[in-house]
Amino acid sequence: MVVMTGAWAQTNTGATQWGATQEVGDYDRSNATPWNLPADVTFGDKVTVGKTMPFWVWPSAIYNPDFNYVTANVAFATQADIENNVTSDFAWQTGIDFAGLGAVGGFTKNYVEISWAVAEADLPATRLIEVIETPAAASCPADPVYFGVTVIDEPMVRFTSAGTTEVGVPNVIAFGCEGSTDVNVAATALTVALDNGDELPIGSGVGEAPYHINATFTVYTCDIDGGTGNLDWSSRAAVATPTITKLGQDGTSAISQANPIVATSTTVFTGEDYTLELSKATVYEFTLVDWNAGVSRKSDYLALNAASTYGDYSYYSRNSNATPALTNRIVVLPTPVTGPIYHIANDWSL
Repeated sequence: MVVMTGAWAQTNTGATQWGATQEVGDYDRSNATPWNLPADVTFGDKVTVGKTMPFWVWPSAIYNPDFNYVTANVAFATQADIENNVTSDFAWQTGIDFAGLGAVGGFTKNYVEISWAVAEADLPATRLIEVIETPAAASCPADPVYFGVTVIDEPMVRFTSAGTTEVGVPNVIAFGCEGSTDVNVAATALTVALDNGDELPIGSGVGEAPYHINATFTVYTCDIDGGTGNLDWSSRAAVATPTITKLGQDGTSAISQANPIVATSTTVFTGEDYTLELSKATVYEFTLVDWNAGVSRKSDYLALNAASTYGDYSYYSRNSNATPALTNRIVVLPTPVTGPIYHIANDWSL
């Protein structure tokens, strides 16, 4: 009876358990069966360069019968939760493909934290993780188990058009008189290209969407130089309470890191019928400040712990892959109002 009680107390049900579900807590299973050959590994898992991510391996049920997977089956399970009752030792290595594996120090059980420092010119980069289990007081190590990671660059967001200088204002993507079709701007005119050079554009791949974008939206009025018809850009004054506003994801507050635009497609700023403010020439200015994407937010997993509000994630601005356009403007000009025609009165000679 004592033996039977011990058997029922065992919580590590081994292949039966890890074969029955794809998820344990926040973690997804890599494959239905372990990858024991590097050639079998796929590299669909993505990690932002320089970020540290946790990984763990299911220990042998034979040598770790009291491993309690239930403690790992919670959100943000700790290293202690995952290593609970694990008696085997584990040697972790990682590197380029299989040739460049290097030991990961400081982790000797079934849990590890790994980061990859990769030169930007080499991104995206595939990396292999190898782990070998050796039971306590036994000299027969298990076959290696492998997993593949693709290290990608920080996300990058830019306007599709940098605009041109029009009527004395730089970075203009649309301009015209109030009420004309030129400034009844369609959504496509304010499309933002969302990509980081390594992931597919938003909507075309897995893991990028949605992008979280922090931006500023400012409305200015400007004086017009009567001699040239151009706007005096230096005279611009911000409108305190503009008629048209742009709000973050909550729909009520200004855009910020804590209240970003949540973009699930490349159309970020929808079209408006842009109008005059205060009966003066008006400039609508959009500036992208910083942003993050699905994989970069995932890569903040360890830093977030239980906090996961919008403002807690890392935000990015430019990277050295390109110099994207970050500001675009729309100019609305007042339609000239011409007075009546003057003539010589019929009674002029009387």
